[in-house]
Amino acid sequence: MKSSKDGIVAFEQNFGAFYGERWPGLKTALIAEPKRVELKNPFDENLQNYILDEASLLPVEHLAPQAGEAVADFCASPGGKLIASIFQTHGQAQYVASDLSAPRVARL
Repeated sequence: MKSSKDGIVAFEQNFGAFYGERWPGLKTALIAEPKRVELKNPFDENLQNYILDEASLLPVEHLAPQAGEAVADFCASPGGKLIASIFQTHGQAQYVASDLSAPRVARL
C-alpha cells in the first residue's frame, strides 16, 4: 500500500519533470494564500465593496474594456471578472454574460 508520502514524491517528480525550472516558482504560487483585492463600487459608496482574488483581475486588466465597447463573458459565473469590468468602465459599455452551468448562472 502506498503512503501519502509516496504520492507527494510522485506529484513532485511528475510536475517537476513537466514544468522543469519553472516548477519551484509555480509550486510556491500554488501554496501561497491568494491575494484579495477590494473593489470600490463606483455607483453607490454606501454599498459593500466587492472582494475577489487578485488573479481574477488579470483578464480584465489585460483586455482593459473601454466605455462604449461591447463586452461578452461566456464563462461568467460567479461574476467577479464581469463586475470588475463594469466597475472599470463605470457601466458605460454593453455587457453580455452567460455560463453553461445552470447552478452557476443562478449564483451569477
